[in-house]
Amino acid sequence: MPAGSDWTSAEIDGIVVDYFAMLAEELAGRSFSKAQHRRALQGRIDRSEDSIEFKHQNISAVMLGLGQPWINGYKPAANFQSAFGRWRVALAERAHRLAGAQGGKGRAVRRGRQRRAVADRPADDAA
Repeated sequence: MPAGSDWTSAEIDGIVVDYFAMLAEELAGRSFSKAQHRRALQGRIDRSEDSIEFKHQNISAVMLGLGQPWINGYKPAANFQSAFGRWRVALAERAHRLAGAQGGKGRAVRRGRQRRAVADRPADDAA
């Protein structure tokens, strides 16, 4: 892809799935390699590691905007492609299910200087 070109829907789909795989590992307390994930994505999409890393930061920004936990080390980026707008509902639903899969226990999530509470969610709300 030429530098600066908009991401396609298929590329966004792939990186969002990858982001949630890493987020699930982090919330479960398991280690993972962000660099390994970026390199694997490069094998599936024609984007640089820097571009992939910045897009992960874009997803963190959406998650922050939704009041959901985001991956430590992917500080939310201030600007993100309008195509992420269509992901707002899907990201919220996935984050909600992920929180439910963690036992439905309220917990504090600390990111840098920010501290947010992730609220308990009833099991019957999980999709």
